Amino acid sequence: MSKCIILLNSPYLGGAERSIILQSLHIPQECLFIVPTLEGDNGRDVISFINETKKDHNYKIESLCYPSALYQVSRSGAIGRLFTLTYSFLLVFLELRRIHINAQDIIWINGNKVGFPTLIYLTIKGFKGKMIWHFRDYPYDKGVFKIVWALLRKNLSMKKVLVSNSNSVTSEVRRICNGSDNVFKTLYNPVGKIGAKKKSHNQIKRIGIVSMFAPWKGIHTILEFEKLYHKELKDLGIESIDIYGGDIYKTAGAHDDYLNQLKRLYKNGSLIKFRGRQSPSVIYSDIDLLIHPSIDKEPFGRIIAEAFSCGLPVISTGLGGSGELVLNKVTGLTYFPYDHSGLFQSLSTIVRNDKFRSELIKNSSEHLVSIEKEQRELIQQLVLKA
Repeated sequence: MSKCIILLNSPYLGGAERSIILQSLHIPQECLFIVPTLEGDNGRDVISFINETKKDHNYKIESLCYPSALYQVSRSGAIGRLFTLTYSFLLVFLELRRIHINAQDIIWINGNKVGFPTLIYLTIKGFKGKMIWHFRDYPYDKGVFKIVWALLRKNLSMKKVLVSNSNSVTSEVRRICNGSDNVFKTLYNPVGKIGAKKKSHNQIKRIGIVSMFAPWKGIHTILEFEKLYHKELKDLGIESIDIYGGDIYKTAGAHDDYLNQLKRLYKNGSLIKFRGRQSPSVIYSDIDLLIHPSIDKEPFGRIIAEAFSCGLPVISTGLGGSGELVLNKVTGLTYFPYDHSGLFQSLSTIVRNDKFRSELIKNSSEHLVSIEKEQRELIQQLVLKA
């Protein structure tokens, strides 16, 4: 009997890992999760989440040894470390030989780090089944990845389904590797059960920022915003701006010292509070409104969907896939990056207009329900359709 072999991209329990594990609930076949392990991290959080989520389903878990070098380079440093990356990919390729793959199996690749060696391996093996490559970020089309796109543009023996987590990412993937036998699909990230306490939202007192610490996430713009509008925010009734998250991927590059830079922007008496890493249930129970301040386009914006599911109003820059969730004045409000005045006006509108705030929350909830229903149906099409 066929199985769905899901190759995870990271040993860390981030949004991409949560998403594929939740999406696997709608896969009727047995799922075999291939969890990467690194020195000092055996993927225990990922494995624990799989066991908790899939406890009533048919599944297995195997480990795959990943070279640490794959997690010590960032998007900006990969080209300069071409040799290291190539060597690392070769080691992963050799590890893949341990996995028993049948022709009728479905291979679901959940990210780029594992994707490159897996595609090479399947091509050499002459795999004739279905390969689903799930892009959780915008595709990188330079350096060694040029080999990937060249292969994806060819008519290989396998069926290639290229899935992205927003229409924004899908358009980029289609532009780079629009081959004659590629199938392109958009599959939004699911939310799952968060378990946050519902609030009445009669008052907006605590604003939340939920993000990994990286410059493109725009956290520094919120510290700048608070400095400029400290008095006005207090007059509006805001008691704190809570920043949740951390540097979960441990990669080198532009965000090496970002947390320290943020702390240097901080001043005593600020409304800003660094809350560290917390569970979604704690975060969305504590805050009254979410600001999503990314200054670069987002592949999706999972925290936005989570906020929608918990009945929280959202203000976002709306770049990339996040703009497919936050429809301005319908499911949330949008503002331009670094437009501190525009951000304050949006916040003031939501805080002071109870009726408008209620309409945003209602519309965002309905939007999310509609999206998730379509996505459940699409997952079954992906794994059942020949």
